[in-house]
Amino acid sequence: MSTDVSTEGSGLFGTISGAAAAVNPIFGAVGAIAGFFGARSERKRKRREAKARKMRAIKSEDLLMGAAQNVAGRMREESKFLQSSFNLEQTSALQQYGQTLDQAESQGGFSNLAGSGAVDKSMSQIATAFQQEREASQLGFDRDRTRLAQETESQLRDIEGNLIELSAYSGRKKSVLGAYNNRGGN
Repeated sequence: MSTDVSTEGSGLFGTISGAAAAVNPIFGAVGAIAGFFGARSERKRKRREAKARKMRAIKSEDLLMGAAQNVAGRMREESKFLQSSFNLEQTSALQQYGQTLDQAESQGGFSNLAGSGAVDKSMSQIATAFQQEREASQLGFDRDRTRLAQETESQLRDIEGNLIELSAYSGRKKSVLGAYNNRGGN
């Protein structure tokens, strides 16, 4: 009598265990083949998704480039309006200055103050006031142009930031800041 407690090779459990050991390499091979084809289809799916993501990124980049062109075009148009407004203001101020000088000369001539120095002093005050108004107008114009340029650059920087994010997907290196800064906004 054997006191061996081993269950290998004896009874139903031994038969199942032996069959499983024989089939295990087959299951392993089937699993490997299925894994290969599964991984292959997964790689294809990921390539399709990456290609679709790249195409969406390229389309978005093109839309952002169009938006940048709109921003720059609007800046140029607003800059022209500012310049026209400034020019009209200067022309009006110059005409007003001429009329004021004529009135001062006429009043000096009618009041017999000519040659007394009062007319010269009045003319000097008018000229000084005109010069100060011109300087204030120029300062306002410069301030408005600076504000417009800063606003435009801020919008272009926002677009540039989005383009940088999209370049990770599209593989393209688009930039709007260099292109529009070189134009000077005019």
